[in-house]
Amino acid sequence: MTLSTSRCKRPIPFRARDSDKVQAAIDALKHFQKTHSLGGLSVRQIIEEARKY
Repeated sequence: MTLSTSRCKRPIPFRARDSDKVQAAIDALKHFQKTHSLGGLSVRQIIEEARKY
């Protein structure tokens, strides 16, 4: 698996030490995403609302 850096977009090698734990974390995040919503708001709307405070 390779990742790219955000500044220069060069691929860098990425090795997970325990791929089972990594896959479990990814699965947990996907499950969380399915069970939690933003209530019809976009991320941009939430950011703008947070700037008021």
